[in-house]
Amino acid sequence: FKVTFWNPSAERLFGLSSAEVLGRALTPQDAENPRRRLLAQVAFPSLAPGMVARSQAGAYPQVTDLSFTNPFLELRATSLSLGNDTATSPLGFAKVIRDRTREMSLMKSKNDFVTIASHQLRTPTTGLHWALESLHKDSGKFDETTKMLVDGAFTQSEILLKIIDDLLGIAKIEEGRFGYVFANTDLVDFFNKILG
Repeated sequence: FKVTFWNPSAERLFGLSSAEVLGRALTPQDAENPRRRLLAQVAFPSLAPGMVARSQAGAYPQVTDLSFTNPFLELRATSLSLGNDTATSPLGFAKVIRDRTREMSLMKSKNDFVTIASHQLRTPTTGLHWALESLHKDSGKFDETTKMLVDGAFTQSEILLKIIDDLLGIAKIEEGRFGYVFANTDLVDFFNKILG
């Protein structure tokens, strides 16, 4: 884990000059040094406060998403094995770090907006839907034109509620709160059930 290359972007991201890093070996104990903590946590991802592996263990390139709270950072680290076709005895590694903080902040802001807007729309829309449902049930008392207007409005309110529910579902999926359970299935049988 001796550092042999350190570019200006790395200097800015980690706050360490090339003179402080080049030629020095990184160890997990570097995480105890406040100046080198971030670098150690990126070099040894299991030390980071938040880590999600995006690639299969042992396969290269290794892609890992790292999350930090103080300061707030979202990084994607891609580790490449150098100088050998297999990862068993590489000559070295190249670690490419991409700062995704701004991108993830924008995505979170968008998700928050969709969630809040959907919740704000749901309450008045549900009230309108209930009122239209009552009128729809009694639509036999109206003349033909009024009946057509009430039935159309009721149908459209159902569509609007479905759109709002879909928006809330999308927000849950993007936040990782939607509970999917993956399982093997017979696709022919699955499609027959849908079509039948």
